[in-house]
Amino acid sequence: MAKTCVKKRFQIFTTMLFLVSLVCYSIRSQRANQALFTRACSYFANFRQHVKVCFDDYMPILKKLKSDSVADCIQKCFVATSMNLRGVNYLTSVQSCSCVPKMNVLLNVTPQLTGGCLAFVTHDCPPEFDYVVENNKCYNYQQPQNTWNISRDICNSLLNAHPVVIDDPYENSALLSYFKEKWFSYSWTAGLRMFANGTWFFGWEPYPDIYLNIKSEFVSVI
Repeated sequence: MAKTCVKKRFQIFTTMLFLVSLVCYSIRSQRANQALFTRACSYFANFRQHVKVCFDDYMPILKKLKSDSVADCIQKCFVATSMNLRGVNYLTSVQSCSCVPKMNVLLNVTPQLTGGCLAFVTHDCPPEFDYVVENNKCYNYQQPQNTWNISRDICNSLLNAHPVVIDDPYENSALLSYFKEKWFSYSWTAGLRMFANGTWFFGWEPYPDIYLNIKSEFVSVI
């Protein structure tokens, strides 16, 4: 199971003498037929509290079924999503089942568990990481401030994780919320300003000598 650690960097410098905190990110590799489901919880739905939540039942990506139990709901949703299942909502009051497929979207959740709502999600984040249900990612916040190079080494040594690479608005939005929940404004990413062929350019270097081109404009500056 490949693990990655994400460092998010909001400011790009030409030198590496600045001390900034670190967020590590883990990418999971999951086998659907070995999935373990746990109650869905969020760090964002109730500020600075890790609370149980349900998925927004009005999201258009949901597939709705009738089911007589949570276990039956999960089993039917595996079939309905062709084993591409991320989570479920189960309303005990009306025995309603909603399937949440795996998609690259930012999910809406609510701490209002009306109708006896029970939401379950499957992931394989390591215990060292916080699972963010809204974008199905795992983050590890390292509070001690270090230089960019030292910070990347810390991420790489944590379950072979790497600094965060932000290539879509969903990741960017979730990270901004995660930073606010942790009460900090600055953190390193894998972003690096590099010089080649007489030109300065910005790219990603999650591991030493591993270079990735930037694909989008979704790196925010605070």
